[in-house]
Amino acid sequence: MKTILKCAGLFLFMSVGLQSCEKENVDVDVDVDVNVDVDVTPPQRVEELTAVPQNQAVLLQWTNPSDKDLKHIEIAYAGKSEIVANESGKRIEGLENGKEYTFSVVAVDSAGNKSDAATTTATPEQYVNVLQGTALTAGTYLNIDQYQLQTEIVYSDGNYKQTLTAGSGKYIWEGSLSAVDDTTYRLTCEYYVIDYSGRRHVSDLIEDVNAAFCVTNQDVTYYIHAAYEKISGKEGFLPGTYRRYDELTEDGENGGKEYYYIEVDDSGKMKYSPSAVPEEYTWTNADLLNNAIFFVSFHDRIYLVNMQDNRWYQKQ
Repeated sequence: MKTILKCAGLFLFMSVGLQSCEKENVDVDVDVDVNVDVDVTPPQRVEELTAVPQNQAVLLQWTNPSDKDLKHIEIAYAGKSEIVANESGKRIEGLENGKEYTFSVVAVDSAGNKSDAATTTATPEQYVNVLQGTALTAGTYLNIDQYQLQTEIVYSDGNYKQTLTAGSGKYIWEGSLSAVDDTTYRLTCEYYVIDYSGRRHVSDLIEDVNAAFCVTNQDVTYYIHAAYEKISGKEGFLPGTYRRYDELTEDGENGGKEYYYIEVDDSGKMKYSPSAVPEEYTWTNADLLNNAIFFVSFHDRIYLVNMQDNRWYQKQ
């Protein structure tokens, strides 16, 4: 309940000289009684304040009080302050990894009254951003690799067509893509080539892979095929072991399940194996901050996406 104080002001003006029409001076005593309503009741404090540590940042979230005259939220930390206009969350950036921060969150009403502070602490670390994966949606997806080879995928209602254009030839995988279970996706297709000599059948293929999903990164949607699942390492951090697999059946002959790995160490080395030519990539914290490397959560599993490789296709 709001408390309103009525402040009475008494103003006395003595010996005010007034000029009459006949130029005579008249002394008049004037009493003025002024009543002012003053709101002195602070708003309720914010509830359910949480702090999620991120890479050089902390995500604060809370529930605002129900006061109708709530004006804004003030956040104080490390000698700084920020004002949030009636929002229920704020990402605080530019923090130092490994340093603990205390955050004080106060509600302020239109009269300037402040609530009691809600406080929490968090320590930013070199966390990898986690994005939410979704099932493949209908559309056209495109990838152009470092050799300027263009791959287009068209998907709709389970129908799948992948076209690799190289020179005057087109290499096409056409059929269906479906989920076998939460962790296995099956591409059943014909592989054929169209070139100067016409259409040429190559083989009938069934390929099982461990993941196929869409993800939106910085307002762009990608299709990710055969992603690497994290199988060891500290939760939320990049160093660890990642694995993907595929199992290819060609013209009825099963070639067995093949496993591929990425090892990421604390020094910044990311090594792919097996590979005819050893692949290595040195990651930096800038890659994590810019979402060039990120995690995707899909069916309660964590997958690594490195935008430097060629296993992604951008939705057109």
